[in-house]
Amino acid sequence: MWIKKKEVEQLSEFVKGYISGEELDIRDNREGVFNILKNDIYSLVDKKNEQIKVIESERDVLSKYMADISHQLKTPITSMMIMVDLLKEAEPEKQAEFIHNIQFSLSKMEWLVGALLKMAKLDAHVIDFIKKDVKASELLKEVNPSVAILLDVNNQT
Repeated sequence: MWIKKKEVEQLSEFVKGYISGEELDIRDNREGVFNILKNDIYSLVDKKNEQIKVIESERDVLSKYMADISHQLKTPITSMMIMVDLLKEAEPEKQAEFIHNIQFSLSKMEWLVGALLKMAKLDAHVIDFIKKDVKASELLKEVNPSVAILLDVNNQT
């Protein structure tokens, strides 16, 4: 079986184009081992491009989560700084309210930092998700202590 120099050069140009980010299609429906090789290379390139898109999408989602958590951390920090300033000159009953609000903000920040650390571990593949069926009632019992303060503040059950 003879392979034409021009065909090898075209395949080489495709590979170089792929490396530089071009989207080319070298698939060939003709018979022959060289055409099978071209189709296999195209399949490999196509699969790699799909993987890159998935990774970029995951990175974008993680970036949005990080930005959201960062924003959510800034809000209670600003609030606590204002309350500390007001606390210095407030009456005793107002001081108790400010202290309660600061404690609430601190618990919220602790949860956010924990979530941030968990996302970083997931991104680093240090921990894996374990999927299992869970009854909704059991889940609600489990999370109730974590959201009890929030529910109480908003008069919700």
